[in-house]
Amino acid sequence: MTSSTHLDISVIGHVTKDLTNSHISVGGAAYYTGITTIRLGAKTGLLTRCNPELSKKVNRNFAYYMNLGSNVNTSFENTYINGKRSQVLRSLANHIQVIDIPKEILDSSVVVLTPVAQDIDPKLVLSFPDSMLAISLQGWLRTWDSSGRVARLEWDDNIAIDRAKFLFVSVDDLLNGLLPRSWLQSDKIVILTKGVKGALLFVKGVWYRIPAFSAQEKDPTGAGDVFVGAYLVRYLEIEDPIKAALFASCAASFKAEGIGERGIPTREKIEARLEDQPNQVVIRTKCPRLNYTL
Repeated sequence: MTSSTHLDISVIGHVTKDLTNSHISVGGAAYYTGITTIRLGAKTGLLTRCNPELSKKVNRNFAYYMNLGSNVNTSFENTYINGKRSQVLRSLANHIQVIDIPKEILDSSVVVLTPVAQDIDPKLVLSFPDSMLAISLQGWLRTWDSSGRVARLEWDDNIAIDRAKFLFVSVDDLLNGLLPRSWLQSDKIVILTKGVKGALLFVKGVWYRIPAFSAQEKDPTGAGDVFVGAYLVRYLEIEDPIKAALFASCAASFKAEGIGERGIPTREKIEARLEDQPNQVVIRTKCPRLNYTL
C-alpha cells in the first residue's frame, strides 16, 4: 500500500487506562483505531501521550510510535446499563499540541485525530496539508463536572470541520441527539454510528443506512473506533465510501463480542461474516435530526 517510509495511516490521541464493568484495560479511541488498521494490513503510526508504565503495555506492531509522555494517564470508568454507557473521567494527561507533531507522520496518506477529553488542540488540522484528515469527534463533544462525570457539549470548530474529509461521531455523543447542520458539506463524508442499530453515512449530499451485523455483545467499548479504523483502511483500498462502511460495520460487530483489543478482528474474520450475512445491504434513507443553531 505504501513505500518503506511512507505511512498509510497515522493516529493521534491519548492511549487511556480504562475501567469497564470492573475490567481494566489499555484503551482509547487512538489505540483501538490504530490496532484495527494494523490488523487489516495498513502501515500505521501512533502519536500518543501516557505514562511510561502504560506505554509498555501498548502493542508494538506500529510502524511508527511516539509517546510524548505524561505523569498521569487519561483514565475513564465506563459503566454499561441496558446498553447505555455512562462515563467518569478519573484523570487526564496533558494535551497534544501543534508543536508535538513529529516530521515522520506529516505526509501520511490519512491522519486521524481521536480526542477523548478535549485533549487535542483543534489547530492540529492545519499541520497536514498533504494528507486526508479524519476526525473522530467524540472527545471534542464532551465536558465533565467536578466529579469527572462526562456530559455532552455543543461544539463546532469551523477550521477543524472544514479541513476534515471524514467526520465520525456516535449518536450518543451528540447534544440532544442532534447532528449540526454545518457539518454536512458536499465534499465531506460523515458517519453517524448508532451502536446495535448500525450507522448512517452521508456522502455527496445523500444519506445511507448502514446495517448492523449480528453479534453476541460482551464489551462494546471501542466498537465505534474499530469502525473508524476499518472504514479508513477499506476506503484507501477501494475508494468506495459505501462498501467501506459496510465493511466497517461488520468489523465493529466483532469488537462488541470481545474484551478489549482481543475483540478487534482480522480481515479474514470480517470477510467470512460478510459472506455469512449476505442480506446486510446499504440503502438510501432520510436525513437524521439536525441542529440548526450551529
